[in-house]
Amino acid sequence: MTALRDWLDARRPAVPDGLKESLAVEGEVPASVAALADLGIAALDRAEVAQQLDRHAAFQLLAADALLTYACEAAVDEPEVASGLHLILDRCAAAWQ
Repeated sequence: MTALRDWLDARRPAVPDGLKESLAVEGEVPASVAALADLGIAALDRAEVAQQLDRHAAFQLLAADALLTYACEAAVDEPEVASGLHLILDRCAAAWQ
């Protein structure tokens, strides 16, 4: 399986330089719908915590949007598209109950 960092680097169009830091992935995380969804949820949580730091919060919101969009893109590439999309929705719902 591809490492998530490599998968993100291969996206076209390329991630804008200003956003790359917010999308940074530590370690060898496999590229998967679940990993992208979890990272998107974490970025959204960081944006909420950083409300007083407008620029930081803005980049975290952009990162959350990008990562959750990438999760949907990855789900579409799976044989069972619906199960991948349901996984994203279930993880988001669980995060904000």
